[in-house]
Parts: sequence; C-alpha cells; structure tokens
Amino acid sequence: ARMYALTYDAYDVNYNAKISINGLEVGRLCKTGDKKKSTCGILLLPQVFEAQNTLRIAVGKRGSNYDDLIVENIAMTSIG
Repeated sequence: ARMYALTYDAYDVNYNAKISINGLEVGRLCKTGDKKKSTCGILLLPQVFEAQNTLRIAVGKRGSNYDDLIVENIAMTSIG
C-alpha cells in the first residue's frame, strides 16, 4: 500500500502538540527545545485522506501557558 510522508520544519516546540488530518489524530509535533529548529516528519496511511483535507495542529500547554512555536515548510510526499 502506498504511504505518505508529512514533513515540516518546527521551531521552539516545547510541548506535545497534536497533529490531526480530517479530525483523526495522526501524530504529534516533534519537540525541538527552546529557540531550536528541526526538520521532522510522520508517515501516513492513505485512509486518512478524503477529497478535501484539513490539517490541524492543536498547540499544547502547561497550566495556562501555551507553547509559542513556529511550523513552516509543510509538505506531503508519496512513498512507494
């Protein structure tokens, strides 16, 4: 079965932020630590996709402190 890779650059990620596609949790942002940047990715099965898709990142928090982060260069590529 064909798989897909969701890749992105994450910066200053300290808490677990949920990644969802079409309401289905597919992973979490990689933690980078304070003021650090990392290129990250997760593998996805084709079953998570529909004709039109919504990517959602729910920012994590501790108490009332939300994580201030940057996610950029988001890409989806087919594998296999």
